[in-house]
Amino acid sequence: MDMIVNTATTYEIYCKYFLLIILLYYHILTLSSMKAFLNSKITLVLLLIAIGGLSVSITNLMPEVLSAYQRIQTYENKIAAQQQDLNRLKQIQPHLQSEEFIKSQTKLKLNYKEPEEVVITIADIDSSTSNADNNGQNKNQRADSWADWAIALLTKIFLEN
Repeated sequence: MDMIVNTATTYEIYCKYFLLIILLYYHILTLSSMKAFLNSKITLVLLLIAIGGLSVSITNLMPEVLSAYQRIQTYENKIAAQQQDLNRLKQIQPHLQSEEFIKSQTKLKLNYKEPEEVVITIADIDSSTSNADNNGQNKNQRADSWADWAIALLTKIFLEN
């Protein structure tokens, strides 16, 4: 929004300078000779005002122009990265749409098996996450087994005597 307001303000400034230049052109046409034009104090003042105003407005616009240029460069880089991703996806698209890939992903992600298949699951004991889970389960199993052992021992002692 700020850029639009600044652009409108800049546009108004340029319109004023354009009108000033048109006024100078009209003044040149009304003078009879070039010598009279160059010697005219009004022409000199108007030209100095126009040149000074244009240079000030250009100087004020430079930071905005540089930031806009940097944003454009950033967007162009993002577009190039997205284009590379798109090209990579276009290359692997036939593989992703193949029936073999869909079946393998269905089996892997959804644990699907075909009716004639036999699935054997092997627990991964070496992984750290499964060890952490197994440690908690083993403690519960040990507690259950100790409780079972104690109950079995006490029943043997009391029932046999």
